[in-house]
Amino acid sequence: MRFAPPIEQLAKKIVRILKERGPYLALHLRYEMDMIAFSGCNEGCSEEEIDELTKMSGKRREIDSVKKRLDGLCPLNS
Repeated sequence: MRFAPPIEQLAKKIVRILKERGPYLALHLRYEMDMIAFSGCNEGCSEEEIDELTKMSGKRREIDSVKKRLDGLCPLNS
């Protein structure tokens, strides 16, 4: 998914301002399990959680979370 250019430009401007003013914390209060399942990222999850996420995602194959993270597609990247 990509944002429209005006939204991406605004986001970059906000991040630049936040970085200039010092440390900050970004917190997404509605980050839910189905969002994690949809992303295909299971970084830091237990085996039980990975099984649950795989079922929630509706995928019959194993999720390659390492590849997702290395490709920058894991929302759990820090």
